[in-house]
Amino acid sequence: MKRLVLSLALGTLGLGAQPPVAPFHTEPTTIPVATGSSLGRLAATATGAAVAASVPDPAGTSIAVHRFSRGDGAWAKPVIVSHGRPGCVAPPEVSDDGKVMAVLWSEAAQGVLASFSPDAGQTWSAPRVVSTLASTHIALTVLPGRGFLAVWIASSPGRPGAAGSELLAARIGADPVDRADALVATDASPGSPLALQPLADGGAVLAYRSITSGDIHDCSFCRLHGDAWSAPRLISEDQWRGFDHVGAGPSLATDGGRIAAMWYTGADADPRFLVSASPDAGERFLMPLRVDTDSIHSEPAVALLHDGAALALWVGAAAGRDGLFLQLRRVSPDFALQPPVIIAPSLAKSGPWRISAVLTRDS
Repeated sequence: MKRLVLSLALGTLGLGAQPPVAPFHTEPTTIPVATGSSLGRLAATATGAAVAASVPDPAGTSIAVHRFSRGDGAWAKPVIVSHGRPGCVAPPEVSDDGKVMAVLWSEAAQGVLASFSPDAGQTWSAPRVVSTLASTHIALTVLPGRGFLAVWIASSPGRPGAAGSELLAARIGADPVDRADALVATDASPGSPLALQPLADGGAVLAYRSITSGDIHDCSFCRLHGDAWSAPRLISEDQWRGFDHVGAGPSLATDGGRIAAMWYTGADADPRFLVSASPDAGERFLMPLRVDTDSIHSEPAVALLHDGAALALWVGAAAGRDGLFLQLRRVSPDFALQPPVIIAPSLAKSGPWRISAVLTRDS
């Protein structure tokens, strides 16, 4: 599957009733990965961004971490974290003091594994088992002042009577004393990615594709308060039955207690991307807006600006133009969509694309 990784360095945009979309300055940068590598999603770090990749090598496959510095606009030489056969890799994360970096991945033979770097990615510890159950979808984030949080879909069947697979979570850290696994939900669609983001209160929000009664596959979310998870709630009641899009997971962005969510739905035989926002850490989500204007050829990506605006990104067709394009729409602080902006043409005619967006500068 082709994967596009995008890092955004954007200034705060002006406000107004219906302001024109400001021109975005883009600077393409090529991640130095070997042919056959599989990139994870991009994550923000204290100095820029980072991405983990599974890289083919003579012995099989390795996990490598690539770091991007916003200071010189360049990618550092990748550092090998582990040799193995990873099935999926989560984005690297950096502790809130900027010193410790963690990476999470899954291997069929060993389960969910983590490694830690005490020097922001220069050297890495030996892999440590987080769960003996391998998983096709995992997520990692930093809890402010509380270390790292790992979430994964258990590969074993869920509890009797559960609609879907189990979602498990654990707090992990560079010291070997990890917290016990916590059961988050039992209705996860096993083939859909997870989205996990921190909140200002030291907790986190998790979004995933759920399976509920009537074979409905809408997007749900849970919040972590202290060490307890809230019951799952729907972001939006789309009523999508007949789900057949493995990989169609939601995307999340947070800023303090604000949350932006973007996801794909095929409900009512009308494929589309939707975006919503929560001003109060998930207590309520606004009525979603339809983002796309034509066909869809990617997973969604969303980012939040400090002025209250959100940025929605996807790959799809553009009205009146041939081909596929990476496109962006700004959602104003008063939750109004502005016209789409074409960022770049896609580099391939097929899909679906996996895209990722992180805010490395907002000033």
